[in-house]
Amino acid sequence: MSRRSHPRSAFTLVELLVVIAIIAVLAAILFPVFAQAREKARQITCTSNLRQTGMATLMYVQDYDERVPMSIYDAGGRWFAVGHALETYTKNMQIWVCPSDGAPQSTRNTTACWQRWA
Repeated sequence: MSRRSHPRSAFTLVELLVVIAIIAVLAAILFPVFAQAREKARQITCTSNLRQTGMATLMYVQDYDERVPMSIYDAGGRWFAVGHALETYTKNMQIWVCPSDGAPQSTRNTTACWQRWA
């Protein structure tokens, strides 16, 4: 009776190491590409925020007889930043935050332009 050899169904250690090395090389190639794409998206978001800020300023100027909003102004003894003047012309406060800011989202001061200046 002859013994028939059965084909092995498992991978050898060398084959697994080769596959892992190929995946590592592909990851090393693709991670910088993903980082560049993420930064490009942040640039586009920043450009959009600047456009919205400019449009809000233009609407303010049209409503207030061609006068631009001051960067900081006094309203009855309380000092406010330009964000207060443009508040009604903007959708949210996130347009005042740089998307490339290195701080985590929870620690970002998104209300910096909206707070009182003492």
